[in-house]
Amino acid sequence: MGGYEIRCALVADGLRKAGHEVRVLTTRFGLDRRDPVEDEVNGVRIQRVLGQYNLGPQDTVGWPYFLNMVRPQLRDANNFSRIIDEFKPDLVNWWSVRGLTKAILPIPKLRGIPDVFCVEEAWLTEERERDQLDERPAWAGLWARDGKRWYWRPLLLWLMERWKGRLLKQGIDTTAISFSPTHVCFVSEFLRIHFRVAGFDFPSTEVIYGGVAVAKFFCRRETSLRTQEPVRFLYAGQIDPERGLHTAIEALSLLSQETRSLARLTVAGDSFDSNYQRRVRELARVLGLSETVVFIGKKNYQDMPEIYGSHDVLISPSLRKEGLPLSMVEAMLSGCAVVTTGSGGAIEIAQLADLPLFPKGDAVALSRILESLIGNRQTLEQIASRGQNVALREFSSDRMMERFLITFQNLYEKTQKKELQQAGDAQDDNSVRFIAPGEHKDPNASPA
Repeated sequence: MGGYEIRCALVADGLRKAGHEVRVLTTRFGLDRRDPVEDEVNGVRIQRVLGQYNLGPQDTVGWPYFLNMVRPQLRDANNFSRIIDEFKPDLVNWWSVRGLTKAILPIPKLRGIPDVFCVEEAWLTEERERDQLDERPAWAGLWARDGKRWYWRPLLLWLMERWKGRLLKQGIDTTAISFSPTHVCFVSEFLRIHFRVAGFDFPSTEVIYGGVAVAKFFCRRETSLRTQEPVRFLYAGQIDPERGLHTAIEALSLLSQETRSLARLTVAGDSFDSNYQRRVRELARVLGLSETVVFIGKKNYQDMPEIYGSHDVLISPSLRKEGLPLSMVEAMLSGCAVVTTGSGGAIEIAQLADLPLFPKGDAVALSRILESLIGNRQTLEQIASRGQNVALREFSSDRMMERFLITFQNLYEKTQKKELQQAGDAQDDNSVRFIAPGEHKDPNASPA
């Protein structure tokens, strides 16, 4: 699970505890079966009914594409509409919609239901840069008038137009789909600015920092580090080139022999890129760090508090545009000092907690920071204490839920007020004043 899944679960659970009725609709990703699966997690009903699609660029949209891709996505849209009509939500809260059919995105708005989109990564802007966003899925290609053979074009177009109208009545738009939710919650100010610069003009936005469950990760450390004890460094997360694990390994190799003997690096995580993982393992071996760097593989999320608690420093060497790195906050709550590149939204955590920063990919600068922390344990403990206080104050799940509940309530009340106003306007429009036949109405007379 990544930050999106974890924070979505925290919000769903927080809404349930606040007395709201919650339902989660998600994909069958990771399941061996293609049939819908329903279960319950912490009292929240989970419906795993949607497909997960690899929606790359489509040069030509024809009938093979329709049979293999469009038809199941239309089925997803129908399922989504059915669940909306059955559950009758007051609000739809989007989390990660990457890989979902984009046909479901306009459905809440067409039904007059406000929707809130939680943004934790920059993939939407990356799609816009590749011109893949506006027609995902490419419905417009199916309903276009061009490319139909002349001898059956009139009949086909007639059928397609009838189908188009029927789908639109169900809230399924067959034209190019643009995503314009009622309100957008960004996980960091960096992402909000990034989207604005990329040309996304959402009607209403705010920043709600992602929170971490304090009871799960908080650890009060009583004992001080002894000077001759090794400092236990940790890398936690996906192992891929953009996360920068190679920078941390290179930095360790640049330490003096004496200092290196007081350093241990644990790598907790797995990789979708097996070639990169082999390269970093080989890098550690070639640099003589086989005993210094230990790879423990991917760990269950339930195991992470213990892992953080048994380490002294988290190294976050990310090179990518981070939203708000969950691992940094979890480590801070657990009493770890954190050093980071401050890439993307990570800089907001770093500035609030005054964390040590090093340039992206700069192993020399990182090695100087590591050497300083190994040589000065008091500074290490001060960084850890400062970070823990900031995490408690700014990044707890309780604080996050307070802000989400206010946002959802305000949006609901605003929608209710608008509906009442529209109902009143409609009533005024339907009111008729009758004049008896033959009666002359004096425009200057007093109203009855």
